[in-house]
Amino acid sequence: MEKCNVRGKSNGTDLGTTNSCVAVVEGGSAIIIPNDKGERTTPSVVAFTDSGERLIGSAAKRQAAVNADRTIASVKRHMGTDWRKTIAGKSYTPQEISAMILRKLKQDAESYLGEPVTDAVITVPAYFGDIQRQATKDAGRIAGLNVRRIINGPTSAALAYGLNNGAPQKIMVYDLGGGTFDVSIIEIGEGVIEVLATCGDNHLGGDDFDERIVTFVCDAFQREHHADLHRDLAAMVRGKEAAEQAKKELSVTEMTTISLPFISTVGGQAVHLERTLTRAKFNELTADLVARTEGPVRSALSDAGIAASALGKVLAITVIGLLIAASSAIGIFSGLPGIMQGSVDINVYGPVEYVLLALVILSTTLVIVALITVVSTLAKSVKEATTFLTPLMIVVMLVGVLGMFGDAKAEVAYYLVPLYNSVQGRIGIFSFDFQPLNVAVCVIANLAYAGVGVLALQRMFDSERLMFAREAGAARALSKKEGWS
Repeated sequence: MEKCNVRGKSNGTDLGTTNSCVAVVEGGSAIIIPNDKGERTTPSVVAFTDSGERLIGSAAKRQAAVNADRTIASVKRHMGTDWRKTIAGKSYTPQEISAMILRKLKQDAESYLGEPVTDAVITVPAYFGDIQRQATKDAGRIAGLNVRRIINGPTSAALAYGLNNGAPQKIMVYDLGGGTFDVSIIEIGEGVIEVLATCGDNHLGGDDFDERIVTFVCDAFQREHHADLHRDLAAMVRGKEAAEQAKKELSVTEMTTISLPFISTVGGQAVHLERTLTRAKFNELTADLVARTEGPVRSALSDAGIAASALGKVLAITVIGLLIAASSAIGIFSGLPGIMQGSVDINVYGPVEYVLLALVILSTTLVIVALITVVSTLAKSVKEATTFLTPLMIVVMLVGVLGMFGDAKAEVAYYLVPLYNSVQGRIGIFSFDFQPLNVAVCVIANLAYAGVGVLALQRMFDSERLMFAREAGAARALSKKEGWS
């Protein structure tokens, strides 16, 4: 990302791995500058035609399928390395390719503003080393920009978010861009921003998620048609474009269809690729990529020395759930034998009764804990969790009380009702008037309900809702673009 100062006007250029854009501050608000095609973003793609023409942006991306070996994308991943691309006998470095993109963005900004853009403050991922930072600075210089300073992208994210969002706070910037991943823990005080810790991976981003989709559909195509699309550069370019679109669609739908007509020829006949992809399958294909973000997140939290406080909300909510669950179990089950029989002589019960009783109470407690934990993790604070749980526990207690007036020998279907089944089962056990099948159904049903709760919590982990406990909500919303989160 670059921030440019143009004769008193503040301009910014977001140089991303996959897309870039330019903005200007007018009237206190940032306005995105359209490129020469009227588009708000410009693909970070450079291509060279057979005639020697250089294409940048959408034009380069459109012809990539028929000119794959002369097209360069995601070059940001190679900044600071000895990577080179030779085209028509000329070798290009990452700095030179990045400079071409910057120069195009610079021209678009100048055309919009009607005045030259000369100076730039370039932001980079926080985990960029000295070599990568120098390479980025060189790219700006080659593009004709006077690079006045190199700053961390998360710092600008914090500026964009924190200085206009109330009291001092600690935030997490979770930036999963097109080709790089960056996480930073930042403390915002009285007009002061301090980066407490950073971590990241410059080989993890949206491109990798797209690649998993491409591999999935190509492997399916090969099994069906016995043709390997991986060896067809044009087909792979079309596949990556379709994969990116499918990924976007799955963010709002549960299923999408990838359709690529005339993708190849088999036995002299044109064949088509058409494959349905569900969100569940996409999550399965990319689960390890999501898991790779956990390491940097945990490292950043640990380095910042706020791991305990960052998890405090979740832990506090969970503790509340456990305490309420325990008290509810005690409130529902304690004294029932005395209520039903007038008095209780513990000596009249044998090992079988106590084992069955333990299974009923344990399974019931698991149900209550799972239910309360799921509900409470959706809260923004411990206070809000308590507010959510109060009416919930009233319902729990009412269901338990209703169970006191049922028939312990009722139809087995009644033992599928959570909490009600537990009260009925305990009454039957203590009164020596129970059906073993009913008790078994009660326990199995409760364990199943608890399992559903665990799966729900796992889904929350997978979607980062539990991991970041709403602290990073704003950061995630801002993380769609590298640097400017």
